[in-house]
Amino acid sequence: MKPFINNLDKDSKVRFVPRRIDSLLRERTSLNRKEVVECLKDRKVFVSGVLVVDPRQLIFDEAHVVVGCEPLAPAPDLAVFAFNKPSGLISAYKSNFGKPNIGSFMDKMGQNLTHIGRLDKLTTGLLLITNDGDLCHALTDPSCNVEKKYLLSVEGSYEEIVNKVEKLSQPVVNKKTKIEVTYQAQRVRMISSTPSQTQIEVTLTEGKNRQIRRMCAILYLNLLHLHRFSVGPIRLADLKPGEYRRLRGPELNSVYEPFGGIGGFERRRANQLIATLESGGFSPELSEKLRAWKESYLA
Repeated sequence: MKPFINNLDKDSKVRFVPRRIDSLLRERTSLNRKEVVECLKDRKVFVSGVLVVDPRQLIFDEAHVVVGCEPLAPAPDLAVFAFNKPSGLISAYKSNFGKPNIGSFMDKMGQNLTHIGRLDKLTTGLLLITNDGDLCHALTDPSCNVEKKYLLSVEGSYEEIVNKVEKLSQPVVNKKTKIEVTYQAQRVRMISSTPSQTQIEVTLTEGKNRQIRRMCAILYLNLLHLHRFSVGPIRLADLKPGEYRRLRGPELNSVYEPFGGIGGFERRRANQLIATLESGGFSPELSEKLRAWKESYLA
């Protein structure tokens, strides 16, 4: 897993870093990207009494943001949940035509949560859910090389399918799509085998849509069941289908450790702002505000 580099003190206090109003609203409200843009266009957002319509505008003080006559909710406590998704549920808070989804489980966990990646309807196992958009982006970014481990039940004894199984760790090309897509597992190993089926552990560091199912279909492997049991350092442990637990202490720290620890994303954002400021990338008026913020932030 590739860590982010932070020039600021890793143990320094995490303080509010100026950020775009659209990003802040998506994080602190239930509005999605499209709804945030519409809210700004409808002239419903004010900062320190001044109307804001530009989604790119930097916000320096979150305490003075008002949306539709209501003050912006304060930053919630950091929340990351491990959820054992049962079979038959779509990995979505809402779904069309009343299809069963994980929304009712997410409501029990809290507000303004998002699932990190997806598992298809039939796939069971570990799905991380959080209110941290930065963590969600990092854990789904292929360049971060986050390992996801799956247990596959495949029809046939290992001796019958060994040649096909070995090809899972080699480039597998899907030529049936408009643009050819190449899939490849990071690691593959046999767990157990009977005359009728074989259990295989597959490790991925990329998350292409229905990747394992499509690889198996291309290689003519009859996939009987697919289950994800870990994402990065987090494992399902003893969670039963439909159960969840909130990550705390060392387990929560382990999720953030590759990204500079808890607060690492804010420090990274501060680094980027300061670097752009020092390179003259902002207007004179905005630069003056940022210099004042920089002095306070580094104090």
